Amino acid sequence: KDSPFPANLFAERQKLLNWAYRFYEPATVLQTATDLALNMQHYPLQDVLFGDYRMEVPPEALYRQLLDYFCSRNLRLMLVADDVTTDREARWYHTPYQLQPLDPNWLTTLDTQSPLPELSLPLPNPYLQSELKLLDKAAHMTSPQHFCNQPALQLWYKADTDFASPKGHIYLQITLPLSCATIRQQAASRLWVELLLDRFNQQLYAATTAGLNYFLHVHRQGISLQTNGLTANQLALFADLLRQLPDPVFCPQRFAELKQQLCRHWQNSSKNKPVARLFSQLSALLQPQNPEPEELAQALAKLSFADFSLFRQQLWQQLHLEALLLGNWSPADAQQLQTLLTDWQGAQGPAGQALSALQYRYAQPGPVWLCSANPHQADHALVAYLAAADKSPAQMARFMLANQLAPRYFHQLRTEQQLGYLVGTGYVPVNTLPGMAFYVQSPAYPAAALYQATVQFFQQCVSELSLLGNDEFQSLKQGLAAQLCERDTSLSARAKRFWLALGQADYQFELNQQILSCLNALTASDFLAFLQQLLAPDYPVLILATDSAPENNYVKSLHKAELLKILQRQ
Repeated sequence: KDSPFPANLFAERQKLLNWAYRFYEPATVLQTATDLALNMQHYPLQDVLFGDYRMEVPPEALYRQLLDYFCSRNLRLMLVADDVTTDREARWYHTPYQLQPLDPNWLTTLDTQSPLPELSLPLPNPYLQSELKLLDKAAHMTSPQHFCNQPALQLWYKADTDFASPKGHIYLQITLPLSCATIRQQAASRLWVELLLDRFNQQLYAATTAGLNYFLHVHRQGISLQTNGLTANQLALFADLLRQLPDPVFCPQRFAELKQQLCRHWQNSSKNKPVARLFSQLSALLQPQNPEPEELAQALAKLSFADFSLFRQQLWQQLHLEALLLGNWSPADAQQLQTLLTDWQGAQGPAGQALSALQYRYAQPGPVWLCSANPHQADHALVAYLAAADKSPAQMARFMLANQLAPRYFHQLRTEQQLGYLVGTGYVPVNTLPGMAFYVQSPAYPAAALYQATVQFFQQCVSELSLLGNDEFQSLKQGLAAQLCERDTSLSARAKRFWLALGQADYQFELNQQILSCLNALTASDFLAFLQQLLAPDYPVLILATDSAPENNYVKSLHKAELLKILQRQ
């Protein structure tokens, strides 16, 4: 209230709204019509399109009048706790509550307090200093180019003008071998990222109000940093994030608080749906650098603040970077990012090389059964995972097409037999190795019965597909082909697609087209032969279930330690 009229804050808000209107990203026709219909109820006719973006600087008298309402007599204090005494109940949700008047003497005391010096209006937003400028349409590139190819730094760049948007994306994968070698390091890495985000949320709030976003998460070989939003000031935000990564000072108390929250979150994963738990265990088996939540919780519980500090000191060895710059970026922006990454990497210590993902698959003949009982859940569940023998585009096309059978599986086990309420199939690749999973969860039937029903579906499916006509088969293929040919609906979707391709080592960005070519060449007889092999009793199927295995000559029941010994590294 004692501050001058903040004309600069209103000007910043006006600038953002003006940008949002000028560079509007259209939604679907239906959504646009719905939005305009609502606007017709709120704005005069001349403002139906512009109303959501219109902002005028208010008179200072009105500003002061509204500020006067922020006083002790208008204070409403809310306490949410487990042990409060209540005497009323909400009308609609029956929530118990109590109303009490605030002590007048306490309110008078509030009125006499001096403002805290650290509470003040913000300074001019440092991430709103540049103006937006769209690239010329001729600058558009069809796919990312390898802008920088160094042993410890790979930078890909794509100028994109298709969406006429002033936005862009920066992806950075930081490979840190000492962040993922053990479960203890993996748990410490996740806590480190939570502490960083906690700090960023406080220090970089101005960026989020300027149309910029940032994301930080753990991946199998280190951490990933992503920013997106308006390109004008995004490189400045990216530089600020990089500078804070290596050596922030963390508070031991905040370390303990976030450690406790993370442990509790992982421990509560045992209460997840049985199918979700089984998929989590499947991922941990096939990708050891993605351990189960319970293992992470156990490792993190033993981590002291001194241990964590030592972990962070050793973390920045053998650093390797891979980045993608995509959107409304010029070659000069790409060069600026390369210089930024090179200088930052050189300041961290010895560089390293990219690491290959550690993954396994089950390849012995016949199904193997891993029982994973959970005392916290009464439901029964089963996940049957069938992996391909290789990573070829032909195998990907066949497994993707096989996943089009999902409605048949759901209809037979859910609709007809009423075996469970959570039934389905999914195309589940492990990195680039194709795979397919059948899953079912039931409150009444044990996993052995769910398995027998799944086997019967396999047999019936092969029998029915042997009678499939060419027109029906072509229709099945066309459905998948349409998915593979879908156009990017937004700059964000395109950026994700190209970043995923880089993660799959698809440096020519042709994998989808190769899969489509294999799909077009696939005949009904070849697909039937593939399904007969895939759904045969001796195919290597990895089964995770909540109960014991059925008495079946084909099914081998193993403990986790036994299964780990026979998994093959890819």
